[in-house]
Amino acid sequence: MAVASSPGPQRSLQTRHPARLAGRQAEPPGGEELDLVALVAVAQPGEGDGDPAGLGPEDRRILDSCRAPVTVADLASATALPVSVVRVRLADLIRRGLITRQSPPPAAEQPGPRLLGEVLDGLRTL
Repeated sequence: MAVASSPGPQRSLQTRHPARLAGRQAEPPGGEELDLVALVAVAQPGEGDGDPAGLGPEDRRILDSCRAPVTVADLASATALPVSVVRVRLADLIRRGLITRQSPPPAAEQPGPRLLGEVLDGLRTL
């Protein structure tokens, strides 16, 4: 009778997302959607009435990563958290006044098609 070999190290199952989020939605006040390119940053002192007491480790990682404006996608990457978790946590932090959603730069300050074409041409020559 053959003995079955061990399939190798087993990863423990984690019930992180549903338990942590408890059915909350990623909808900050004002109905602003937190899509992947939304810019967020730590609120300036006096801007919100939020109290950082009682924050969990994930919230603290998010706050530490938002010192300068950052997109939701980059924040998820920097904190190694799923985007869905980051969006819900951000919505909670926005409600508490600890994070603000930044407005995108005006169209006049964004790169035009000509500059983007030049960048693509430069990348193609590499």
